[in-house]
Amino acid sequence: MRCKEPSVKVSSDGSLEVCQKHYDMLTEAETIELFGETTAQNEVEQEDALVTKEVADAASIIPCLESLEVKDEASLAFANGLLAEVSAKIKELKDKKKELLEPNKIQKARIDALFAQPLDMYELIKGIIKDKVQPYVNRVRADRKEALSEGNVNMPDEPNMKGIAQRTFYSVDVQDILAVSPEWLKVDEKKVIDAYKEAKKTGENFHIPGLRVIEEKRVL
Repeated sequence: MRCKEPSVKVSSDGSLEVCQKHYDMLTEAETIELFGETTAQNEVEQEDALVTKEVADAASIIPCLESLEVKDEASLAFANGLLAEVSAKIKELKDKKKELLEPNKIQKARIDALFAQPLDMYELIKGIIKDKVQPYVNRVRADRKEALSEGNVNMPDEPNMKGIAQRTFYSVDVQDILAVSPEWLKVDEKKVIDAYKEAKKTGENFHIPGLRVIEEKRVL
């Protein structure tokens, strides 16, 4: 059954005809397909441009870190501010990567490879800054501990690490193996540290003869 609409010749010799309605549908589909391909190409170009810019930005930061020296609270504040910015940039890139992967799981390998370089570079920057910050923080905390043990009220202030992610690491130091009771002779560090944390939480005095728990906060 032929359409009642006027027909349109779609072959050069006029042997093939379709109605105007179906002709319009066909040409519209071709336009949509072409537009879709163009849009996808533009998106890839935009992604490439974004990553190229981030790589260039990261590359411009790395040489500047050679002269970064954390020696007082002012330089610590500067380093921590930079560390916060870099951590935010890493999160921004990971969020963008996740956003692109949602509708494009088939392109996972391409997107993973695309974002690998800037993410690796910013992680490198973050590691360099942490290596600059941690020795200063350790030194100030050691000075505070020494001053406290000597009863010196003029101890240095705790380093200002507000807004910087840190984690406390624990280790057990065997000071006198002969003083350790049989219960703790085979030193189970996890058990000792758990007992220490529990005592710290409840405010009880923690004491295991011959053992000492060491706390160390490190920048993440």
